[in-house]
Amino acid sequence: MKFTRVIGVMIVFIAVVLIGGVVYQQIEGWSFLDSVYFSTMTVTTVGYGDFYPETNAGKIFTIFYSFSGIAMAFYVLTNLGKYMFNIHIKKHKEEIAKKEKEKEVKEVKQAVEKDLRKEAKKK
Repeated sequence: MKFTRVIGVMIVFIAVVLIGGVVYQQIEGWSFLDSVYFSTMTVTTVGYGDFYPETNAGKIFTIFYSFSGIAMAFYVLTNLGKYMFNIHIKKHKEEIAKKEKEKEVKEVKQAVEKDLRKEAKKK
């Protein structure tokens, strides 16, 4: 999972929230800030209840918007989680490789020391 993909998904999510804000602003007559706030509360499933659509058009839009917006929010979280998990796995693999190299160097060092001691005893 590449960081650019995560950024792309987040940009699409922000666009979904902003589009929802514009639609609510037009349908409900709310300020843009209130509309984006409501859109964010809807797609993140927080839903404080301080705003709610009062028009039938707003209610119908909310039904469809919440399904698509919530799905998009989960998609963003899933991609972000995959990205972070991949970073963790990569670091873990690097640590394992480093420890294996250190072990290999230690074994070679011990073998060389053992050979040197044998050579020293022969002389």
